[in-house]
Amino acid sequence: MEELVYISFDIKTDLKEKLEKEAKNQKRSLDSLVKEILEDYIAEKEYKKQAINEGLIKEDSIFFVPKENLRYWFNSLGEKNELPIPKPDMILSKKEYNSLYNNFYSTQK
Repeated sequence: MEELVYISFDIKTDLKEKLEKEAKNQKRSLDSLVKEILEDYIAEKEYKKQAINEGLIKEDSIFFVPKENLRYWFNSLGEKNELPIPKPDMILSKKEYNSLYNNFYSTQK
C-alpha cells in the first residue's frame, strides 16, 4: 500500500466553497474530491506528454480520453503489468475545437 503524506496549501474562500458544495452534491468528503481532481490533473498532463512523444497527438491538439481509461493507465505506470497508453477517442485541432465551442454556445443564446 502506498504511503500517504499530508500537504497543505491556501486557496481562495470562493473556491473552497465550490469544492465543498461539489463534495456535498457527490455525497463524499472534500479530501476525496480534491485527491481525485489532483490525480486526474496529473494523469492528463502525463498522458499528454507521453502521447506527444509517441506521436498519438500533436502538441496543440485537444484530445478526449475517457477518464476511466486515463486512470487505469496512469495507475499502472511503473507497475509490472503497465498498461499501454490509451488511444484518444477524439482528436481536434484548436481551430476545430474553437469552431465547435463557438457553434455550440452561439445556439445557446
